Amino acid sequence: MLSLKKIQIRYWFAMGLVVAVLLGTLNAMEPKIRIDDSSPETVGSASSEDMSDIIPSPEAAHSTPTRFPAPTEYRDLILLLDPLQEEVDHMGFLSTHLALGIVETAAPIITSTHIVRNFLMNSHAQKNGMVGLLQSGWHFFKHKNAHLMLLLPDAYLRRIARDARSGADALSICGFSTAHLNQVLPKDWPLVLSSATGKTSLPCIDALKDMFIKKADAPSLRWNIYFAGHGVAATRKKDATLTLLPGTAQIAGLNFMEFYQLMSFLNGKTDDDIQASFLAYTTCFGGGTNQQFINNLLHEIDTSFIVASQGINDTSVWIMPNNIAFTNRLGWHTTGKLSFS
Repeated sequence: MLSLKKIQIRYWFAMGLVVAVLLGTLNAMEPKIRIDDSSPETVGSASSEDMSDIIPSPEAAHSTPTRFPAPTEYRDLILLLDPLQEEVDHMGFLSTHLALGIVETAAPIITSTHIVRNFLMNSHAQKNGMVGLLQSGWHFFKHKNAHLMLLLPDAYLRRIARDARSGADALSICGFSTAHLNQVLPKDWPLVLSSATGKTSLPCIDALKDMFIKKADAPSLRWNIYFAGHGVAATRKKDATLTLLPGTAQIAGLNFMEFYQLMSFLNGKTDDDIQASFLAYTTCFGGGTNQQFINNLLHEIDTSFIVASQGINDTSVWIMPNNIAFTNRLGWHTTGKLSFS
């Protein structure tokens, strides 16, 4: 029988072997990057002989580096266009949409300048505090050469661009280009809105494209868009065939060619486009024959995003603000009604 002393000796000998094996294993696994204590400037750097497996060979240096895609980032937008100026000096379909967007403060809004004027001049919007909300909680930008405005809610800006170093940087992070936009302060509203209508030399879709950071500079951005505008059903040829003419259709404020251009721009096929993820649109006569034209268009351009439409018939659509209950800080939920007539 072994004495207690011999058992202790063998135990510590065995433990010594285990420690030696572990140290040898750890030494073999030690990274080749060395810290040079004698030179503070090179702390954490590696000597040239230890970097042979990190620095590429001359041949590899000329090869294309591996690039990992940036994480996808989503941006939101409400788009309210009235290039034909059908809704001037009265609160209609688009102006009411604008009011609801201002209340929700959920997303930036691009709209025709006169739609903003309609809202600001409405006595009910002035009395119930909505104009004050717009003044204190939103930033305004006007296209330099077109009747288009970008309204950017401060809450959205702080959430999306909280790390921005400047105003221009914040706008870019939100997905918008500053090259063709001028900021408009509330004190300048009268001057800007006094010239909200009339013809401009720049077509609506071209001006709209100017307002975005393109895919080449922001390949990871994806857009979720709500789009509203006035619509008109296509007419037929005045002959025996009675063939429907797509070019006579008006969809969400745009003629058929403009709608085609917009869908192509949102499809992200070129570096000069942007990439939509989801588009929901509402317009009179958006269903029926106009819907068939749109389906053919989307198939032709091989749309890469989801498109949803309100309405499936050749009929009018409308918005009823008096039936919408708001639950925001101004307390409109107490009545559940807003009147713009």
